[in-house]
Amino acid sequence: MNKLQDVALLRCLAVISLVAWHSYCSYICWNIADTPMSIWYTRLFKILTPDANMPLFTFISGYLFCYLLIFKDKYLSFHELLTNKVNRLLIPFLILGALTNLTEYGKNISDIFYGKPSHLWYCLMLFYCFIACWLIEKKLGKRWNIATMCVSTLVVIGYKGNGLGPNTPLGLFMPVYYYCYFYAGFLVFFHKDIILKNVKKYFPLIVLAFACSLMSGRLILFSSLLYILIVWRLIYARILPPPF
Repeated sequence: MNKLQDVALLRCLAVISLVAWHSYCSYICWNIADTPMSIWYTRLFKILTPDANMPLFTFISGYLFCYLLIFKDKYLSFHELLTNKVNRLLIPFLILGALTNLTEYGKNISDIFYGKPSHLWYCLMLFYCFIACWLIEKKLGKRWNIATMCVSTLVVIGYKGNGLGPNTPLGLFMPVYYYCYFYAGFLVFFHKDIILKNVKKYFPLIVLAFACSLMSGRLILFSSLLYILIVWRLIYARILPPPF
């Protein structure tokens, strides 16, 4: 089986669910429309798209980065990584972000300084995550990356808002918030076989824990990660033969 067949299906799920979430945002969180069904839309998407499924997208990026960096020996030099991510993430962020803010009503060009030109914030956040992960992994080692992930975890647990966070110069809050999901994906690919076996073994408990985590918005980290494990396991159950 193609090593990335699972992540291809995860990406399809992430894209479809994000489009669906944005289709109902006016009822869920933007407060620009209302319907008697609003509360049910909110509950449904809280289950199907924890944190708008941004954690899932970020997890997938870390998952793929581990595959390329560790198993395919790509990005052996920092220059190679930097060139790739500048071209694929930073330049689109600057050009398309500026165009978006210049043409969208109510937007200010200064939003780029805070890393928030409409939906392009995600490109900048991922750029930081890739750069930080490579530098820490190559120069300091996995233990420091795990420590950085733990700091990010504490930020997610302690912060009451969403991942865009407060306005910080160059959008530096966003990678701090999302790095735990990015490196979780990195670690899951690195230890894929062991994690899959344990997810299968404890799957009913994981589903129960996910249901319990939905009861509080402060548990968004846990609900997001448990959701990822659940859909990942269900996808693997469809594309892999036993013993998984």
